[in-house]
Amino acid sequence: MKVDFSRYPFLVSLNDYMVAVHKYIVDLDSLLENKSIVNLAVKRIESAIKGRIFDGRGLSTDDLVISFHIAVLLIKKVNSRWLQSRFANFEAERSYRFLQEEDQRSLMNVLRVSGVNVDKPRKELRILVGYTKGGREVYDAYDFIIAFQGYVRYTRRFWGEGKWKLVNRLVSGGFVYIRQDELARLGKEVFYVKIMGMFDEIELVPIQTLESLADKVKQLIPEKYVETSGLGGLSLTGKTGKVVVEALPPCIKRIYNAMLKGDNLSHHERFAIATFLLALGVDTEYLVNLFRNLPDFNEKITRYQIEHLAGKRGSGRKYSPYNCESMRSRGLCVAECGVKHPLTYYFSELRKLKKEKDREKTQPASSETRR
Repeated sequence: MKVDFSRYPFLVSLNDYMVAVHKYIVDLDSLLENKSIVNLAVKRIESAIKGRIFDGRGLSTDDLVISFHIAVLLIKKVNSRWLQSRFANFEAERSYRFLQEEDQRSLMNVLRVSGVNVDKPRKELRILVGYTKGGREVYDAYDFIIAFQGYVRYTRRFWGEGKWKLVNRLVSGGFVYIRQDELARLGKEVFYVKIMGMFDEIELVPIQTLESLADKVKQLIPEKYVETSGLGGLSLTGKTGKVVVEALPPCIKRIYNAMLKGDNLSHHERFAIATFLLALGVDTEYLVNLFRNLPDFNEKITRYQIEHLAGKRGSGRKYSPYNCESMRSRGLCVAECGVKHPLTYYFSELRKLKKEKDREKTQPASSETRR
């Protein structure tokens, strides 16, 4: 069964597509000289930067496949992790919308081509979930099974939602039962990972046209989206002074570094770092700018959520950071630190660093310096 590459252009290499459809190996120089294709590629990139899904209605499969791959090349040349993640997120969302329209056979085929071990169970699993007003039974139908390893890899970001946790799933013979709508949602994560992997796999060759086009793309990125350089020099509004990156607990430091790279974080990762930094007195505006690095960033929503966590919206309740037990239960703990709360670790490390600096200041000058 064939895959519609106009919907899923990342499932075929540009060269394989050109050979299969046009019977010749791709000529990259010629494609980069094709203004129509290049303009489409830039339009795809610009749509992602602006937080929009590219609208390819009315375009041919050639246009959609080639413009996608040219866009990937340009973004690779720009060398912005944020732009890579942003583009991957919105292209994955575009393909996810198509995936939701597929029948069961096509859905399974697309995911298999994507490298996912998915199948139909020998016997359909139906679970009673309630009754209609008329007393008729309502069931959830689990039409697919997916290999355990694949399920864990692609759903980890959803584990904040109880239904995705393995303890709440039926697992049999190394496979997890999954509904059709859930499989499609998992597909979006598969697409995101696949597109991000393309940026790692591409080896660029020196082409002058590519250089100049990449420079034009760089100019499309608003200055406010440039990656945050770090917390070290940040002036805080609270009594804790400046945040010291070296003192951050391993769990928070991992999330922070992932944010700087533009990785797509789970709900609980976002909550953990936002409440932790708010507890240290980090300014709301800085947090909003930090969250700009995320591929699905929406300023209006992000600002509202951060102000809500800070107690400036809604009930006025300021949310506390997760303790270590909560971090462990959500899969966010990455080391045994010997403390019960990430804030305890931070302030303990802060004291140690201060003592080290004080010791260095009070150490007597070396004999060479005295002479």
